[in-house]
Amino acid sequence: MTLLGFMGCYGALRESQCLLVTFFVLLVVLFAAEIGGGIYAYMNKDRLAKFAEDAMTKTIKYEYGRNQIQTAAVDYIQESLKCCGGENSDDWAHSWMFTKKTDHDLGVEEPPMVKVPVSCCTDEGKQDYGQMCGDFKTYKNLRLHGDGCSESLGTYFRENLDIIVGIGVSIAIFQFLGMVLAIMLCCSIRRDGYEPAMDDSAYKY
Repeated sequence: MTLLGFMGCYGALRESQCLLVTFFVLLVVLFAAEIGGGIYAYMNKDRLAKFAEDAMTKTIKYEYGRNQIQTAAVDYIQESLKCCGGENSDDWAHSWMFTKKTDHDLGVEEPPMVKVPVSCCTDEGKQDYGQMCGDFKTYKNLRLHGDGCSESLGTYFRENLDIIVGIGVSIAIFQFLGMVLAIMLCCSIRRDGYEPAMDDSAYKY
C-alpha cells in the first residue's frame, strides 16, 4: 500500500500518464478484490467462523510454543476473550508445548502433569499464584477461564463481521475516490497535449 500510494503521489506530481494509469489499474484490482472478499465473507460467515474455530484448535495442539507469532496470537485471544483451549482447558493436555510426563526414581510413571499458559488464568488466579497458576494435575483448576476459545472466537467473528465489512467498505470508498481523481488528472494531462519528461529537461508536445 505504501508503494501504491507513493506511485499515485509521484505520478500526480510529475503529471505522468504512465504512472497514473498504472496507479489506476492497481487500485481497480485491489478494489475488486476487497469487494469480492467482503461479499464472500458476509455470505459465508458461518463457514469462516468454523474455519477460525478449527484453526484455533489445531494451533493449540501443534503450533503453540513452536511458532512465536501463533503463540502470541493464542495468548492474546485467550486473554481478550477470557477463554482457555479449543473446546476447553483439557485441550492443553494434548498440546505439543505441554505434553510432558515424569517418572519416579523407582521407574513408576506419575500421572501426567497438565499445564496451560498463564493466559488461560483468571485475574484472581494470576494475582494469587502468578506463573504457577496454569500448573495442575488431577484436580479441576477453578483459576482458569471456563469457556473454550473455539466457540468464543466463532461467536466473536459472527458478531463483529458487520463491523469488519463496514471498515472494508469505508476503505473501498476512499480507493474509489482515488481512482476517480487519478483518471481525471490523466485525462486533464492528455487534454493539455503534453507529458513532462522525467528529468524536466524537455517537454513532448
